[in-house]
Amino acid sequence: MSSRLKSRGLWRLCGGLIVWASCFAMLYGAQAGGCSAGLDASRVLGINGVTAMLIVIWTAHLAWLGGRLLREHQGKAPMPDGELETAPEDAAFFTGVGQVLSWVALLATVWTGFAVVLLPPCL
Repeated sequence: MSSRLKSRGLWRLCGGLIVWASCFAMLYGAQAGGCSAGLDASRVLGINGVTAMLIVIWTAHLAWLGGRLLREHQGKAPMPDGELETAPEDAAFFTGVGQVLSWVALLATVWTGFAVVLLPPCL
């Protein structure tokens, strides 16, 4: 099994959760930075500046995960092919578990981001 095959399989399994972790870290890092910089006093399209920044970060991650799930559903996601010495059972395992974990990551990202739109960012 080549290292390229292993890395693609690992990305297939953990990629969605890595995107969720990125969203989580970026949201709370941007909130802390925005609040300490005083961006909550500014308004963007009628909403708090920090909230607007957090919504942009959140929707970018949701779009990334949505695109990932769409590609997986269409069978176009980066996946080890037969040319890389992958057994059909391995491909089915990576596909099935990867899709489940991507859905879990999407739900976790939605849940994490609800605080962005429902609560004031700076107290």
